[in-house]
Amino acid sequence: MVRVLVTTIGFDERFVVRALIRYLENIDHFIGILSTPIEQRALQAISNIKSFIEKYVVDSGEKLTYEFVEIDVADPYEAIARLKRIFTPND
Repeated sequence: MVRVLVTTIGFDERFVVRALIRYLENIDHFIGILSTPIEQRALQAISNIKSFIEKYVVDSGEKLTYEFVEIDVADPYEAIARLKRIFTPND
C-alpha cells in the first residue's frame, strides 16, 4: 500500500518541508494541492519544495515521488470531483 502525505500549498513552504522531514521515513508519495489562480509567492514556494525534495530527499537515498495538483475552487463541485478522482484507488 502506498503511503501518501497530502498538504495544501500556501505562500510559506516551511510547514510543508517540516512535514516532509517529520514523515519522510513513513511516506512513499507527496501531493501538494494548490488553489487557482496561483500567485507568484505560491510558485516560489513550489519551487523551494521541489528543490528541497530533489536536493535533500533524493540525495539521501530515500525514494519519494511527488506531484502538485491545481484545484479551481471557484467551481466547488468540480473541485470535489477532481479530488475524489485523485484519491480513489485505480483498480
